[in-house]
Amino acid sequence: MPTKRFPVWVETVVSKGADYRLPLFGSSVLLYTAGLIVGLITAGGNLGRAILLGLAAVLFFFSWWLFGKPQHAKLLHEAGLALVIALSLIGLLILPNLDDDYLRTNSLSASVLKLASSILPHSEMLVMHRNTLAGMLAIFAPLAMAYTLIGKGWRIRICGGISFGLMLGELLVTNSRGSLAALAVGLLLLGILVWQRGSKRLQLILGVLALVTVTTMAFYLAVSGQYRLFNPQTLLNDGGLSRLEVWQDTIYILSDVPLTGMGIGEYKNIYPFPRDPLNDLVNLGNYGSQEHAHNLILQCYVELGLFGLLAALGATALWLTLLFQLLAGKKSWQGIDLTPNGNKAVPFMGGMAAMAALQVYGATEYSSWNGQFAPLFWIPTALIACSCTIPFRAKSKYSWKPKLRRYFLFAVPVSLLLIVGCLWQFWGLAEVNAASLEKFQYWREQQKPSLLEIQKKYENASSILGWDSATERGLGWVFLQRNLLSQAEQHLKMSLKNNPEDRPSLLMLGEALEKEGRPMEAMEIWKQAKASILFYWRGRQLLDSQNDLEAEPFFLKAIALNPQHWESYTALEMFYIRHSRLKEAMSLMEHAKAELPDRFEPVEELNKLKEMAMR
Repeated sequence: MPTKRFPVWVETVVSKGADYRLPLFGSSVLLYTAGLIVGLITAGGNLGRAILLGLAAVLFFFSWWLFGKPQHAKLLHEAGLALVIALSLIGLLILPNLDDDYLRTNSLSASVLKLASSILPHSEMLVMHRNTLAGMLAIFAPLAMAYTLIGKGWRIRICGGISFGLMLGELLVTNSRGSLAALAVGLLLLGILVWQRGSKRLQLILGVLALVTVTTMAFYLAVSGQYRLFNPQTLLNDGGLSRLEVWQDTIYILSDVPLTGMGIGEYKNIYPFPRDPLNDLVNLGNYGSQEHAHNLILQCYVELGLFGLLAALGATALWLTLLFQLLAGKKSWQGIDLTPNGNKAVPFMGGMAAMAALQVYGATEYSSWNGQFAPLFWIPTALIACSCTIPFRAKSKYSWKPKLRRYFLFAVPVSLLLIVGCLWQFWGLAEVNAASLEKFQYWREQQKPSLLEIQKKYENASSILGWDSATERGLGWVFLQRNLLSQAEQHLKMSLKNNPEDRPSLLMLGEALEKEGRPMEAMEIWKQAKASILFYWRGRQLLDSQNDLEAEPFFLKAIALNPQHWESYTALEMFYIRHSRLKEAMSLMEHAKAELPDRFEPVEELNKLKEMAMR
């Protein structure tokens, strides 16, 4: 009896599919590209930023097409060297153009920057945050060191060494702690990889260069005094706590837009929302100002949605897999040669080390990909992909057709049920996503979508997903905008039932209770939300505006919520002096002196106020 055949197109896809191979990391880059397109269409954003991110994907596949063929190994080797030379020279040109608002200098770095500013040109195109330059240098300096150690020929090694020296000097001048740590990890991994495969002579050279590099870094940190930035308390206060807050706020936003993200280049505009969801003045100073998510994976999710998250996680997982295989001494993995020789050895080892630096840098930063260097995002993975050829797999002799027919009656119904269930949940997430994007537009006053339409979408999502913090928080926001206070209170309390630490819900619940005439309950909720800093910044906005008379209540709330917040006292004192209310200013400073007995400022301010009153 003849065996029934499947449709020709099915057999073609299954049997011929193995003949088509993407490069290593190619799937991640395709997901990244899909996220870019979907995010731009659904969530919108900055077209210029989208073009820069798109160039990164184009550059990856162009590099693979041009340099990935075995006969082009020498060209790949030379292209990598040209890249590090170019980047080291670009770094020099950027030094006099670093953004002064973000510089962290000392006497030594200030002298170097002053010298660079006097002899090098200035250009608006090269103005950038110091961490943008520092991150690029930290990621690609290990590649320059790879050319210094194992480049083909002494000329290439000298060029690599000069490029590395320039990059290291430029990086030290930026005084970026995170980038310096990333460089150290990248160089450490490169050293391990070279040591495993190197001769005794090469191991000796590696040891000497490591000693010189460490000595240079230690000498600069000691002479400049920058070593003080690495004590635990400074690291925690300057980076740790603030980063945790940024990540927490970012996760709140992502719970509102879990599929598409918030839009390409829109992070800075949307970030203030979880900090102050009801204030239509989004200029909240340092309290509400963040350029990016300070984390590589979170930023990919924020801008490129679910596709971007999968792309970042996939690339990281593949790199870690290759790394563990290398450290275990394996020479191949899945048929891929992990010990490329000749011209491919430098790009491979340099690419792996650059990825290590990128992962460390990306744990707390994203600056390098938030500006002019965005097209270089996939270059470290491109170097690895061009160095490793994925072999074609022989067709398997295993016959999958009888197995498929045997379990067909069981597999199809179960699969259909799973698909329907997943699509149902996806629809709920899509409703949340669409409602939240319209909510952000309403809040930013870009457009004025119908609040009833936003409410309807959140209600649809709630009926699908159940009582979810994002949907209940969204409904609470809508009802507050419509001034339906009891409904707002009900939904916000439901949101807090799911997540008692949901800060945006706490802030909005406090607003609802105050509007209902329950100020004491509102203050208790705001204390739980640690909202004193929010009211301080609201007052600061108004103090610097024509409506400064409205600032006083916010400063009073900030002091009531946190009597130890000195900045609130000074801002309110300024308000009182401006409006010739010296008695109230003196009474305020008396209160500050009692609340802050260990600080000398209240006493000084009180004496100044008494002198002013006697004139």
